[in-house]
Amino acid sequence: GQVASTRSRATIRGRRKAAAPRSRGIRQTGSSRRVPTPASPPANMTESPPAPPTAYDDVAHRGARGTLTLSSRGVAFSPEDAGAGAGSSVVDLPWTVVSKHQVSPSSHPRSLLKVVTRPEAVGEGGPRGGKPASHTFQFAGRAALEAARREVSDRLGA
Repeated sequence: GQVASTRSRATIRGRRKAAAPRSRGIRQTGSSRRVPTPASPPANMTESPPAPPTAYDDVAHRGARGTLTLSSRGVAFSPEDAGAGAGSSVVDLPWTVVSKHQVSPSSHPRSLLKVVTRPEAVGEGGPRGGKPASHTFQFAGRAALEAARREVSDRLGA
């Protein structure tokens, strides 16, 4: 008699545990206590606000000195003397046309950042004829180049 009643209780208990409905938002742990599931933040709070623009002074592009600005919109170069001729034109590259970037090795005597555009970026600051174009910027020092490289990587990855 006792063995049979013990089995039936164990079976009933086992069924109750298996059949117990799980409440929404509650995670079942190995023990009998329940721990609330961490709530995910609202969709609008998961995105971080765009980083403010960063300006790098004393940057050279095609022989002209100026300012390189990295913003949420893209890469922009503004020469100090905009009227100095065709070689010192303003560069404005939205992130949508930038395909990659490269930096010169630390052993190189000049600190260079090369920004390459997508071949299909014709008319948007990109090349004519569907070939990738590159824009090379020379920084005054390695520290500024490394900071710009990290920022470009972050902004391209976002």
